[in-house]
Amino acid sequence: INAEEQLINGTFKYYVGKEKDKLSADKLKNQLKGKGFKGAFVVAFYKGERISTKEALDLQTKINNHE
Repeated sequence: INAEEQLINGTFKYYVGKEKDKLSADKLKNQLKGKGFKGAFVVAFYKGERISTKEALDLQTKINNHE
């Protein structure tokens, strides 16, 4: 697994994937859980900054409505 590692407040966090929609992100999360990664969950980033899932879903809706 190709993962990005970050040390945040004394805790190592690992990021995998760059999915562009929640369905794809959830699919990847479930694949990781199937491989034994019990703590796998989805986090969202926008322009390199972590944002809330709600913000990400709002942005995704806005982008999809303008296509």
